[in-house]
Amino acid sequence: MRAGSLQGCPQVIDLLFLCAQDCQQNNLINMNFLEQLLAEWYQYKGYYVRQNIRIGKRNNGGYAGEIDILAYHPKTEIIVHIEASSDTYS
Repeated sequence: MRAGSLQGCPQVIDLLFLCAQDCQQNNLINMNFLEQLLAEWYQYKGYYVRQNIRIGKRNNGGYAGEIDILAYHPKTEIIVHIEASSDTYS
């Protein structure tokens, strides 16, 4: 399985789909459950995880962007960058 792939994890994919459906039905769009779920999954797999990392500080204030999840595995030295979205068109 390559870094960042969920191909070998059908249970996780099913869980993500069910969570997305529940979130849409209950109008909980502002809740970012995908980021939390993926961060916990990578922590469980032995990765060090950081969430919502601001990047590109602007001179007039604010930031150019944000990384949703950055995960690092110390033994394999794999770095994974994840931008989670429940939008089916993104």
